[in-house]
Amino acid sequence: MAKNKEYHFYNDSGFDEKIEALGFKRAVKSVQNKLDLKENKFISVEYINKKGNEINRSVKIPMRRSK
Repeated sequence: MAKNKEYHFYNDSGFDEKIEALGFKRAVKSVQNKLDLKENKFISVEYINKKGNEINRSVKIPMRRSK
């Protein structure tokens, strides 16, 4: 069975949201549609990985397919 993880997204402009998703990339893609991409270039994420470690990282958005 699939195990969803909880991702906490936030940035300096006041955006704050928690999302449950199957993977990191899916969570980022679902959040970036809600943001104004002209103003926001980075977003911070907190989550707990499979090993149980708390991860804090910053992601450049929009996350797209690289060619």
